[in-house]
Order: sequence, then structure tokens, then C-alpha cells
Amino acid sequence: DANALFALWRKTAYGEIVARRFLSLYDCSSLRESFRRNKEQSEDSNVRRYVEETSTSMLLAATFNIAQFQGQEAIRMGLQRRFLYYVAQGHGRFIPIPKKLNTQELEEIVEEFGFIRTLEGQFEFSTEAEQLWVTFQNQNRAELQSAAQDGTELALVGRLNEQPMHVLKVAVVFQATLGSLIIEGGILETAIEHVRVCALAASQLDQIGERARITSD
Repeated sequence: DANALFALWRKTAYGEIVARRFLSLYDCSSLRESFRRNKEQSEDSNVRRYVEETSTSMLLAATFNIAQFQGQEAIRMGLQRRFLYYVAQGHGRFIPIPKKLNTQELEEIVEEFGFIRTLEGQFEFSTEAEQLWVTFQNQNRAELQSAAQDGTELALVGRLNEQPMHVLKVAVVFQATLGSLIIEGGILETAIEHVRVCALAASQLDQIGERARITSD
């Protein structure tokens, strides 16, 4: 439940600092922090956590209006465009009692995806994916220019501007599950479609999230 988290970000100075930190973590920047409580728990007074290169992913659930970061105008646009949105107005599959996995079944799942731990190196495009990537970026820039000229679709402009990065992040995850560092054309195409559907969901959220305010007015 992200409602409490976003309330913390909105209502406290510390929360705004943390929220801005998430913006840099989205870009895989380094993480350096040193909390006073860590010093108290250690004999080393110079305790500091340092991660040279991060890869931060977050999955958060929130109500429609909270998911729009309302009341956080200073950071709203920056945070909002860095999330892929999945919007639901009803229940999905009905699972009355989730299946309980035993230790052996869990170990089999871990083993099945164990190859991901061996992946090391830089992701690259296949020839087909490279051509598709160029085509997608040209289409994205055309849509971005059209939305910018309108002047009233600031949220859409932000999402379009972030789409290429979203596509890359999703394509890397999809390709990694196949155990390869070469992004295939089909994988990139699936990632592009996935991100576009998320953008459509975000547009629908803009309409849904305003219902309560409109009704109140």
C-alpha cells in the first residue's frame, strides 16, 4: 500500500528528500548513505553504505488519486513519468486460497531461473532490434513534437519523453529471462507494446483520478 509512503513524501521535508533520491536511483546512479543508528550499532564510527551502480525497481499499489502524486507539485512530474502504470477498476482472477508451495517447489523455481545470476556484461541489440529501435525512436520523437506543440498535454509530453528509457528497461528484463545479453527484435517489439499499453493506462488514470474532485465541485 503506497498511500502511506506517498503521504510521507508529501508531508515531510525528509520525505521530499527521499522522493528526489528515487529520481536519481531510477537513472541507476550510485547510492551512498550513512545513518546515525548504523554508527551506534557498530564500533566503526565511519560506517557508510555505498553501492557504485544501482538498479532500482519498485512495485507499488495505490488508489487512483494517490497514484497521481497529487499534492506533490514540486516532484510530481518527475516521479509520475518514471512509473509504468497498470490500472484496474475491478478484480482480476479469483483465487480464493493461494496454493502453498513447499520447499522443494520453491527450490525448483529458483533453480529454473538460476542462470540469471551468471549473466554478466553489456546488453546489445541484434541487427533486427537495432533497426526497430531506430524506427521506434523516430516515431516517439514525432509524437513528442506533436504533443509539445499542443501545449496542454504536459503529462503526456513527460511520458513520451521517458518512453525510450522505459522500453530499454523492460526489454532488458524480458531478455534476461531468456538468458541472453543480445536483445532480440521480438523481445524489443514486445517491450515497446508493453510500455505503450502502460501509457494508455496512465492516460485513463488522469481521467479516473479527477472523478472525486469533479464530483465534490
